Amino acid sequence: MWAEIDANLFFTRTLGFTGQFVKSYGEYGAGSVAFFARPAYDSATAHAHVRYTHLGDRFADNVNAIGFIRDDDRRELDGAIEKTLWIRNGPVERVQYTTENNIYWGQTGVLRSWEGDQALSVDWRNRWTTAFRHAEEFKRFEKDFRNRQTQLELGYNTRSYESVSGGYTFGRNFDADFQLWTGAATYTLTEELSAEYELQRLDLDPDPRDESTWIHVIRANQFFTPDLFVRVFFQTNSAIDRRNVQAVFVYRYLPPFGTVQVAYQRGTAEFGERSEQGNTLFVKLTTVL
Repeated sequence: MWAEIDANLFFTRTLGFTGQFVKSYGEYGAGSVAFFARPAYDSATAHAHVRYTHLGDRFADNVNAIGFIRDDDRRELDGAIEKTLWIRNGPVERVQYTTENNIYWGQTGVLRSWEGDQALSVDWRNRWTTAFRHAEEFKRFEKDFRNRQTQLELGYNTRSYESVSGGYTFGRNFDADFQLWTGAATYTLTEELSAEYELQRLDLDPDPRDESTWIHVIRANQFFTPDLFVRVFFQTNSAIDRRNVQAVFVYRYLPPFGTVQVAYQRGTAEFGERSEQGNTLFVKLTTVL
């Protein structure tokens, strides 16, 4: 059981405050309180906030009898700043900058994690987009880990459906150096047929569990009429020898609610797991009375 107080205050159109205080009841008395306080600034082109969170070391023991708290025993501080600049003249149309930072300790003062993310993107008037992101973090598990990643992206016409983009990310993740190449393209082949393609290539060093992989994703939509269409999804993952196919046929005989839907799936939908390549057929009928 618990009791809580929530607060949402707006001092001006741009300055507000959100907070919550929770007292849990159960087997434990000490360490049974949780609360957070978050002042924030929001405008059409900017956002900033700072949040402090306190979770007692026995809070989850009381609450999880009827709820779910993933992790307690923490004092956490995080903040973020986002700013967008629109430029009227010249080759640059828009510049966006974001910084997000987080750190937390146990109630005894032991540092458990910190993270800092920086991102900068530039939209050019010729419809090209460039982006840079960098993240550093510390994680304490069975030992201390220091992770980092740097990402570069280039895209064309990414604010519209027909677009192309590519990226390169490198860094270190839990004692493994990695490189990740990505690519994506979407195109309308005809007025009735559109297709999307995504590629990911992950290279780990060292790689004792053979997790380096190629991932291909294809999506296609074929509209015979506005009320008769087929959608197809295909994905491969070389590391787990996975090849999944999903296809959905839809006929709306009494639009929008009277429909006949037939779906086919080869392979299961467990994310990132080696799947059984079985075949499944689904049929759904809906009508309006």
